[in-house]
Amino acid sequence: MSFVLLAPLTGWSYVTSPWNPMVGLLGLPLLVVVAAAAWDRDVVSSVAAVAVASFLIQAHVGNVGTCMAILTVLALGQLRTDARSDLRKAWGAAAGTALLLWLVPGVQQLVSGRSGNVWKIMRFSRNGPIPKTGFGDAIQAGMRAFRPRPAWLGATNVYEGVADHGRPLWLLAPLGVGMVLLWDRYAGGTSTGEGGGALGVEGNGRIGERVARRLLGIAIVGWLGAVVMLGQGRGPVRAYYTVHLESLAAVIVASSVSYLALRGLRLSRGRGGDWAVGFHPWNLGRLVPVVALAGVVVFASMRTGSLEPQGERSDSFSRPVEVIKDSAETALGPRGRVVVSQSSPGGVSNEEFSFAMGFVAALNRSGVDVSVGLEVDPTSGDPTIQGLQLAVPESLWVDAPGSGDLAVVLFSGEKREVPKQWRVVSSLPNGTLVTVRTE
Repeated sequence: MSFVLLAPLTGWSYVTSPWNPMVGLLGLPLLVVVAAAAWDRDVVSSVAAVAVASFLIQAHVGNVGTCMAILTVLALGQLRTDARSDLRKAWGAAAGTALLLWLVPGVQQLVSGRSGNVWKIMRFSRNGPIPKTGFGDAIQAGMRAFRPRPAWLGATNVYEGVADHGRPLWLLAPLGVGMVLLWDRYAGGTSTGEGGGALGVEGNGRIGERVARRLLGIAIVGWLGAVVMLGQGRGPVRAYYTVHLESLAAVIVASSVSYLALRGLRLSRGRGGDWAVGFHPWNLGRLVPVVALAGVVVFASMRTGSLEPQGERSDSFSRPVEVIKDSAETALGPRGRVVVSQSSPGGVSNEEFSFAMGFVAALNRSGVDVSVGLEVDPTSGDPTIQGLQLAVPESLWVDAPGSGDLAVVLFSGEKREVPKQWRVVSSLPNGTLVTVRTE
């Protein structure tokens, strides 16, 4: 179900692309599934969980928080057992798999010290010219993955603060599951067990509901891990975490809807038995936690906007954005399209790349119709490679500005060579020159 939601509607290019951040699109839902299968200390599934998590982490550092959160909750879930022999088998096989898969990068790091690849990746992911996103914005971004038409239902994926103010209405699905479980627990129902309350021993007729709840719980833990990583992320790395949030949101919704559908089907067949017991008037007071949870979600939904990183809220981009906006309205009219490209004689640095992404996001929020073109050769002005396009939705890509577009190029580097056909109109906070084409 997650594959059906993610692959065709998000875009097959994400599934077939070898670009490392994209592996989380289907890799994280796969990790949720194998972790749910390993919950009862299944050896093969435990090995698969460690293998998938290792692949995801080694593919991209942004997967660390989500994968470690899922593996931790899996280990805690497996620990709740009296079958110590099964636990030793599962953990032993998983540990052996981890040792095998991390042997090469581990040895390379020990031998190389501060020049090791792992150390370099950690340092890169924790530093950048733009401050940390912050948990407030990260939570909003996580909730935005539940908007009425998110990326996993075919909308454009959102990178680096490109505005999207949709309300997270899909959160009603997991909220519905939470309301049902809280109702059972506080009203004394036995819908999830044979006389044992919400956490009781389940009968065979409720296996489907149990599996759906397990998938939901693990996916929520992974989603929280992705939110934490986004809140701590800086610069270019931060942009990739939205892929994790979207894919895990799809699993959360799929498992929530599955649970509610299975439960509804069982009750409609008359096997609920005691479902109506919770509706006695004297039990209504026990719904306070349910009402409180619903209130928190509704309140947060009303305040949720787009992800706007802290470093981009200052006046850093205000001057160049206003200049470009005025130029577009003067040259093209109010509906003119601005095509932004990037150029540097020595190659674009991480800092220059980050500021360029922030500039595109700021233009978008100002109401300008923005597209992103190929990188431009600093001498001839001809388009060359993708560059900045990799950080924005594919729907914004253009090969080159058209006859009716305002072409903007960000020239950067120590030796900023600006061809004569480009006019400097402003600069970004890091000194990158903002230019428009005059010929």
